[in-house]
Amino acid sequence: MAENKANHYHQEKLLPVKAVTALTSLGRSTIYRLMEAKLFPRPVRPIKSRIAWRSSDIATWMEALKSGEPSQ
Repeated sequence: MAENKANHYHQEKLLPVKAVTALTSLGRSTIYRLMEAKLFPRPVRPIKSRIAWRSSDIATWMEALKSGEPSQ
């Protein structure tokens, strides 16, 4: 069990907003509007001066779009 957790954290990436806009083809302001509407994953703050999104959260959001499921 501990090995699976360690493996998950090793594979998880934190994506800056530029990477998220590139992956989703959404503009920065659109991402923030969707977050306000609770339709897009919230970022994390690994350090005080940086926000980033978990790669798994973005992947889950994109998969939900493909399958037609409502976001979040």
